[in-house]
Parts: sequence; structure tokens; C-alpha cells
Amino acid sequence: MSVVSPSLRAKVRASIEAPVAAVFIRLHFTPNILTLLGFAICAVGAVLAGMQLWLPAALVVAFGFLRSGFEFAGWVAMIAMAAAFMVSYTRAKSESLGFTPGTGMANVGLAPREVRTVILVLGLLAAGILGAQQTIYCLVAPCPQLLGTGGQLLVAALGLIALLATVTVIQRIVHVYQQAKKEPQ
Repeated sequence: MSVVSPSLRAKVRASIEAPVAAVFIRLHFTPNILTLLGFAICAVGAVLAGMQLWLPAALVVAFGFLRSGFEFAGWVAMIAMAAAFMVSYTRAKSESLGFTPGTGMANVGLAPREVRTVILVLGLLAAGILGAQQTIYCLVAPCPQLLGTGGQLLVAALGLIALLATVTVIQRIVHVYQQAKKEPQ
């Protein structure tokens, strides 16, 4: 079941995808050129992430998954992003309230930033080395694409990040709660 209804999807395809495809056809874009364009979009996402412009980077990655027909992977990416933001938010909020100052809160929880980063890098490496997508060869166009082994591992890594980040948020909240209970009123 999709969040987007079939009628809305058809309207978007007719009003956005078809005109864009027509422009690509008029410009004589080959599949190779479209692949390079996709690579450029990924590179922009990587640069945005490198510049710590997290929201635009996340949108580029999530729209990339959603646009390629892997809605589930797009949602997993967005949930992982939201959970990771919550880890940082709970740390900042607890420190602003005077709990676990300095780097103390960074040591609380199952998946601090370093762990999440390693998982993400491993997932991205898997997608790059093993291939994120694989095409099914068919006689009738358009041929669907499947999430390749690397893509599946990337989605698994994002799912693991979402799970571990959520557990970390809960651990940090409990840690601050326990600290607050110990303080004299």
C-alpha cells in the first residue's frame, strides 16, 4: 500500500514526468547521460552532507530513493534521518537544561554519532560496490528495476540506524530522567 493514491500518481506522471521525459527525449539524452545525471545528483547530496547542510542532503537522498521507485527505501531513509536528528536534539536539550554537560551525553546510548556514521558508510560502500539497482530485462518497456544487493544492504543499514538511533534517544531520555530524580528539589 502506498501513501500516494494511484490517481494522484497518474496526475503527477502526466503533469510532471511526461513533460520532463519529453524534454530529455528532445535533448537526445541517452540512458548513460541519465545515469551521469543521477550520479551528479548523488554528488550534490554528498557535498551538501559534507557541508553539514543536512536537510537539503537528506531531501536529495530521500527524493532519489522515492523517485527511483523504491518508496519503502525512501521512507526508511527519512525515518533514519529523523531518528538521528532526535539523538542530537536530546543531547542538546539535556545539556541546555544542565544535565550531562560537555561530552558526557555523547557517551550515553547504544549508537552515538560515530556508530551511526560507520553503519552509514558501510551501507553506502555496499551500495557502491555491489550495486544499488539491477534492471530486469524485459520485452515491453518500461522495464522495472529492483533494489540490488548493495541497495538492500544500504536500506538495511538505514533501518539499523533508525532502530539504534531510536533506542539511543530513549536511553538518553532515561539517563536525564534519572539524573533529574537524583537532584535535590
